[in-house]
Amino acid sequence: MDEPTSNLDFGNQIRVLRQIDRLAKGGIGVILTNYYPNHAFLCASSVAVIKGRQDFIIGSVEEVVTRQLLEEIYGIDVSVVTTESPACHVVKSVIPYL
Repeated sequence: MDEPTSNLDFGNQIRVLRQIDRLAKGGIGVILTNYYPNHAFLCASSVAVIKGRQDFIIGSVEEVVTRQLLEEIYGIDVSVVTTESPACHVVKSVIPYL
């Protein structure tokens, strides 16, 4: 799938990602592209990040989608926050909005 949540509002993005997660947990192989790190935490069992022109970093979401890597790739300061209830990860910019 190429950016399956592109142009969807927040609620519909979550609904689509939940359906993708159900398909994957049901045994269907899913490969998708996405530019939103938060989405990887919602439905990915593993990720591949393209770094530069030829480098790929592959592993679990928690191993790969880190503050250090995101800052390096996107060139902005970020924070990866883990919450307990409900258990989730959130990536947010730590740059004040202009």
